[in-house]
Amino acid sequence: MSGALVELGDEKKDWDLTDWKKELIVSSAIWACAVGAAISGVLNNFFGRKVTMMAGGSVLTVASFIMAVAPNWGILTLGRALDGIAIGFVSMTGPLYIAEQVPSDWRGPLTVCNQLMITIGILCGSIIAGLFEPVTDGWRFVGWRSLYVRVCQ
Repeated sequence: MSGALVELGDEKKDWDLTDWKKELIVSSAIWACAVGAAISGVLNNFFGRKVTMMAGGSVLTVASFIMAVAPNWGILTLGRALDGIAIGFVSMTGPLYIAEQVPSDWRGPLTVCNQLMITIGILCGSIIAGLFEPVTDGWRFVGWRSLYVRVCQ
């Protein structure tokens, strides 16, 4: 979102984005991620790891759609918050699921691989956001791109 924030400030004058609103847009995902991670423990115990991962993926898909079509900063913030909750679900559940499903000698390498793929994904997302920066409403294209990736999962 930080890549899109510069463009939002320039192009969305009708959104009246104050510094406070920009901070809320960015931080809503972080706070919601903490909530999602806390809730995921209960969901994991009640529904199981696989169902929690699938629910997280579904919420990520819905959140991407909401962010891509957001007509105002409030809806964008809602999409970011849903995104954060789902990230909390999957970031808590993914390593746990890996650790439970593989033999003990593979747990470390696969958990490291999981973290490496997350880091590479963040890098790719930042590069793509940078490429779309000069495009009018390019931040929406970035949102649609993330929707495509999440549907393909």
